[in-house]
Amino acid sequence: MTTAQASPPEDHRVAPAAPRPHRSAGVVRALVLACALAGLLAAEHRAVGEGRTLEMATGWTPVPTPTTLRRMGFGYDLVMADLMWVKGLQYYGRQRLAQAPMPRLGEYMDTAVALDPRFVAPYAFGGLVLIQDLDQPAAGVDLLLRGIAANPDRWELPFELGFLLLVCLEDPGRAARYFERASGLEGCPEMARRFAAWSYAQGGGREQARKVCEEILQLSDDETTRAFAAESLARIQIEEDLERIRAAIERHRERTGSRPATLKILIDRGDLRDVGPEPRGGAYVYRPETGEVASSSEIGITLDRSLRRLEDAVARYQAVAGVYPPSLEALVAEGLVDDVRCVFGFQFAYDADSGRIWIVDPWRT
Repeated sequence: MTTAQASPPEDHRVAPAAPRPHRSAGVVRALVLACALAGLLAAEHRAVGEGRTLEMATGWTPVPTPTTLRRMGFGYDLVMADLMWVKGLQYYGRQRLAQAPMPRLGEYMDTAVALDPRFVAPYAFGGLVLIQDLDQPAAGVDLLLRGIAANPDRWELPFELGFLLLVCLEDPGRAARYFERASGLEGCPEMARRFAAWSYAQGGGREQARKVCEEILQLSDDETTRAFAAESLARIQIEEDLERIRAAIERHRERTGSRPATLKILIDRGDLRDVGPEPRGGAYVYRPETGEVASSSEIGITLDRSLRRLEDAVARYQAVAGVYPPSLEALVAEGLVDDVRCVFGFQFAYDADSGRIWIVDPWRT
């Protein structure tokens, strides 16, 4: 589970706005939205054609500024906020489907709420994706804090921030404050008070998170939140299974002076309860050479993210230099990535002539 801790200032940088007015209706709204969309697409294609950005598929298509969109919308800021929300969802879906980076997701959400601070959906969706999918906890927490400041009457945003702080960022103290805040607002479900009590309780962090996720699955109607809770439960189970397996390996090493050749040896000797498939349907894999044990699905997720990150960095290097980098280490030297390390003994192989990157398992070569 992600353990990065985010602690941005919790001041109200956005003054509470007036209640969100009704959307402009009828032909005027439709015409403004259609014209804005056409203009936005033309601007994107012009930027790509002039070489100011990479191909759209890499995720670096420019996002218009709120000032530009206000001019394009002739005062219909709420319509332009709708437009950026729709564009942001399309961008997320396209990049997710292509398994490509989505570095502009936060900009789409920021632009939508800059045009309409009372638009709750971009805060909630953006915070969840930034923290869970993109591993940007500070940005996700910041977006949700701005949403809470601009929408002090809405329980959904403090509740979601509490949920993410507890389950994803492992900060039950701060989570309790936001659950408690949500519980005092109109329409908030009773479970927020129970989550606050669990969060305030000392210890029991993992079990606490499990209870939160199980109750979310029982009571929540929001499919995105339910999917996140189910994924969090899977991660909790994987962590517990891995701890149990590692403890059994260490006991065997202390008793015999060497690591077991296979996990089956531990099961046959009664040191380890039978290990079935992990929650996502993968398996627990073991390298006796190093003593490493891991979940195959977690390995796959990590390798895929790392590969996409490197492919994106190679594309950006090529867009600027006109040639592919001579090595993956050159990406680190240029500040495009922090490192080119792999996990669980796997390695990245690279062809400088084509820019292609692939994963190899040195234990099987």
